[in-house]
Amino acid sequence: MKSVIKLSIAALAIISIASCNLSGGFKKLGGGVEYKILKEGSGKTTAKIGDVVTINIINVTDKDSVIMDTHKGMNGAPPKAIQIPIRQSKGKYDIMAWLMLMKKGDSAVFMLPTDSIFPDEKMRPPFIKAHSKVKSILIVEDITSAAEAQQKQMDAAKAQMATDDALIQNYIKEKGLKDVQKTESGLYYIITQKGTGANIEKGKKAIMNYTGYLLDGKMFDSNVDASKHHVEPLKFNVGEGSMIRAWDEGVLLLNKGAKAKFIVPSALGYGSQAMGQDIPANSVLVFDLELKGWE
Repeated sequence: MKSVIKLSIAALAIISIASCNLSGGFKKLGGGVEYKILKEGSGKTTAKIGDVVTINIINVTDKDSVIMDTHKGMNGAPPKAIQIPIRQSKGKYDIMAWLMLMKKGDSAVFMLPTDSIFPDEKMRPPFIKAHSKVKSILIVEDITSAAEAQQKQMDAAKAQMATDDALIQNYIKEKGLKDVQKTESGLYYIITQKGTGANIEKGKKAIMNYTGYLLDGKMFDSNVDASKHHVEPLKFNVGEGSMIRAWDEGVLLLNKGAKAKFIVPSALGYGSQAMGQDIPANSVLVFDLELKGWE
């Protein structure tokens, strides 16, 4: 299986700069790591413990084959810079030590000896040659204090919730859905078939059937549709965080035999995290569920 990815335009430009600047000027760090600032940014101070650094990372082999490029996205997710809270460095190859050498806008290349990174030959991927070096190129997009980063996240979450709510309201109108209720957290739900007895309680193992869709109607998972190749009932402990927040909260509204439709804002689903190719980041999710019982 091929383990490298296509170059993004940004990666190609940065790798070209790095390749042209590999002669001299390197500084040595522990463990045989060497580094060089490729481009000076506008920042005045380097990152310190407690800051949150937003970076893009490009890892390439000694032959400039790309192993990872956050400009291209990872694991099916769209391109997105990574936010890393700075803590005390714990080792020779800890990225924390590297980031504390950099300022906002800086880009740097770190040369990592593969024999030190993979002392066990069996752990070294076949596309990385022995006795070679891996180039890790870091681009610092921003440095903020923890308080500033938290406020930005809160502002972004608030804006996303408003966006999701508008999408959900439009979906409800377009589908002509009736008897829709909304919880305090923002989960929309409809009890489509009443069950019997008391509602399930936290800690009980729910036995569920479900089908999940995006707002455009695309099904991304189901345990009742044979096309998804798993038709056994789903079992999970309610309220223990093993499922998305909407399920932990919403299933508590159901009793045995109840069926419901959940319309889930992204904050109660997978948030800004894409789930492979099927669920993009910040997706509103729709679930048709049946609580068959519990253990």
